[in-house]
Amino acid sequence: MNHPSATADTVQQAAIDWAVICADGNLSATQAADFKSWLAQHPSHPGAYDDACRVLQLMTTAAKQAAPPPATVTNRHTVVKPRISSPALALAACLMLAMLLGVGLMPERYQALTADYHTERGETLPLTLADGSEVVLGPDSAMDVMLSAQQRRVELLHGVAWFHPAPAKDGQRPPFEVVADDTVTRALGTRFEVERLPAQLLVTVTEHQVAIASHGKQAPLVLNAGQAVRIHPDGLRTPVPAAQATLADWRQGTLRFQQEPLSHVLARLQRYYPGQLILLGDAKGQRPISGVFDLAQPEQALATITDSLGLTQQSLTPWLTLVY
Repeated sequence: MNHPSATADTVQQAAIDWAVICADGNLSATQAADFKSWLAQHPSHPGAYDDACRVLQLMTTAAKQAAPPPATVTNRHTVVKPRISSPALALAACLMLAMLLGVGLMPERYQALTADYHTERGETLPLTLADGSEVVLGPDSAMDVMLSAQQRRVELLHGVAWFHPAPAKDGQRPPFEVVADDTVTRALGTRFEVERLPAQLLVTVTEHQVAIASHGKQAPLVLNAGQAVRIHPDGLRTPVPAAQATLADWRQGTLRFQQEPLSHVLARLQRYYPGQLILLGDAKGQRPISGVFDLAQPEQALATITDSLGLTQQSLTPWLTLVY
């Protein structure tokens, strides 16, 4: 597998650090010399710094707009003006920037480093586990595998995966289970997909049946071929019409949606898109999308989606695209 360049992450992190330091405008002579030296070290450094400054400015402006009113009258004679230091705004913006760019702060980064198996954006990983089960790990995904005489269990840490478990051989070995948070999907001689989406889990069955237990409070739910269910953080289960089930289209290089929330569509597209996609406005994330998109052209897919909804996409850097 191809993994992100540590050098690229180091350059991004240094660019963010320098953007914050320079935003204060009070560099010491030593800092100014160090900054000048860093810019000259590599041709990519000036561009990375300019990109970090642009996003930092955007975030700082947003923070200022969200700040309290400029003055509050507390009595007849006294006016208190809120004090928001520009370094504080810059630091807050920098933290937001770092999270948006995924530089060492996103949980998925840590999971990818420690997981038994993980993939990068645009990459799929076909696997045959030690018990003979077949798995296709989707792009930008990670999972841990636990196989023994007592259990056959996969934990999906993030992303999506398709499973074709090896038979349990009439009870001679334990059932095959996939765990995601508090939900356990048990194979009943089947092929199925488990996908983690924003604030929910989607389980889709392509052959035979699965039994789904979640939060330990409800009776297991049995799904048949062609059925799917969304499982919410509170344990609520929402059946998904067969026409809306993706049925692992991503394994054939397409994404197919029917009245799917924009936030879910972008979460899936993000697994193929170069750079981070940020949707501004929670209400926009609920707008429905229908269509079939070629995963070999994620930029064109995003353009089609935003045009159809009358939204705007703005690429601030090669790493960050806003949708609003």
